[in-house]
Amino acid sequence: MSYQDTINYLYNLQKYGIKFGLENTNKLMSMMDNPHLKFNSIHIAGTNGKGSVSAMLASVLQEAGYKVGLYTSPHLINFTERIRINGKEISEDKVIELTDEIRSRLSAAEAADCGDREFTPTFFEFTTTMAFTYFAENNIDIAVIETGLGGRLDSTNVIKPLISVITPIDYDHKEFLGDTISAIANEKAGVIKENGLVVSSPQCSEAEKIIWEVSQIRDVQLFVVGKDASAAEIGCDIDGCRFDYKGIENEFKNLLIPLAGRHQIQNAATALLAIEALGLKINETAIRKGLNKTKWPGRLEIVSREPMIILDGAHNPAAAKRLREFLSENFHNKKIILVLGILSDKDITGIISELLPIAENIILTKPDYYRASDPERIKELVKNHSAAIISNIPDAIMHAKEIAMPDDIICITGSLFTVGEAKAFFSNPSSTKLMAGLRG
Repeated sequence: MSYQDTINYLYNLQKYGIKFGLENTNKLMSMMDNPHLKFNSIHIAGTNGKGSVSAMLASVLQEAGYKVGLYTSPHLINFTERIRINGKEISEDKVIELTDEIRSRLSAAEAADCGDREFTPTFFEFTTTMAFTYFAENNIDIAVIETGLGGRLDSTNVIKPLISVITPIDYDHKEFLGDTISAIANEKAGVIKENGLVVSSPQCSEAEKIIWEVSQIRDVQLFVVGKDASAAEIGCDIDGCRFDYKGIENEFKNLLIPLAGRHQIQNAATALLAIEALGLKINETAIRKGLNKTKWPGRLEIVSREPMIILDGAHNPAAAKRLREFLSENFHNKKIILVLGILSDKDITGIISELLPIAENIILTKPDYYRASDPERIKELVKNHSAAIISNIPDAIMHAKEIAMPDDIICITGSLFTVGEAKAFFSNPSSTKLMAGLRG
């Protein structure tokens, strides 16, 4: 198959939806000779910040000389973004090769009549198998693995990590994880392994209680940012943050992260505490360089300065609140033009309630994705604001640029899928075909 044929096959697996449970993934791991047991790993769960923490950990570990795998989702533009080793994306040829190999093993299992005739993996189960196989084949030192959804029944939870990390927990994916913080936290805490190590970001009281209880039951050593480590802000602006860190043993002054938003300070502290909890003796130079080199696009990412255009994948109320706070603090005297595209299964009302108060102009749009919400539905919720509806993201961006004055701020947000299409547009504005298929 060609690469495009391969990608089409993978995205077509989306029709099998999201399936909670590890049975399929365990079958796939067995078929592929258990690649998940052939490398060390760090497992990252949480509602917000898990991608940033994953990126920081991978960058610091790579700077310290480790060969580091990184598995994250979703991707913004290219499927290959999901699977990396030392920052380098998996090649298209390797995606083809691994897809063919996994499909071949699946066919062999069916032919052998091993009871797997009805066994068809979902998109995420298949790509997780691809990532773990790739990491095992390349003899990495350690993989940083981000959960897809939840934790307890997430496909990635077949690994046996050196340490589990839980970033801030909030409301999201209620239809799968539950409609209370305690229920969601219980699913996220499912990544905690017996007799293991756990690091937690600062949590609300309900989530903190669940993480502590699960850690006690599983005889786990729990480290918490705010108790076992602290980070003191020196200063933040649109280009990043500086802070001091004090941990279990280490103390670093004036660290820099090139990611905007003061919440990234706690994310960085979570990553550094995980390194300390593991007992890794990484020198200060590697710590500084690793944090300085961290890249995590689509999160308070500035793609233009005249006019100022910011991309942020805020897709739940907590993330939208952080975006509002960032915009209010850094551009309080500026006119903000909001380009908003949200998925239909998200808390649209919660997201809107956070962002509308700071928006002067609103442009409602939708990503080219089957779960995208109809802008007309969103407009019904935008009661006291006039809002333009432009059904595709390229035209919505062009309209925003047309009405923006030089000092205005354009913020494109509501979903990582919206942000992904925006990034594709800025990479190639003349292209009408932003990306092929779905992104998972």
